Amino acid sequence: MVAAVFDPGVRHLLYKGERIMKFKIFTAAALIICLAYGPIVTAEELSKEKRADIEKLIEMTGALAIGKQMSEFFGQQYWQSI
Repeated sequence: MVAAVFDPGVRHLLYKGERIMKFKIFTAAALIICLAYGPIVTAEELSKEKRADIEKLIEMTGALAIGKQMSEFFGQQYWQSI
């Protein structure tokens, strides 16, 4: 029984358990911080000029066509997998 306390394998398991507990505490703290500051961070209002600039950039870069192409591709993949 005493030998099990000094067994390196048991010590490793205890250390692993401590790491898991620290990870859980860190994750919980990070989640609480994100939830606490979430309502504070808000997007600014889009003016008509800014919205027009964004739409112009989307049109110039062809982002809409890329999005459409990707949605068609994934749609085809989905239907082929069924």
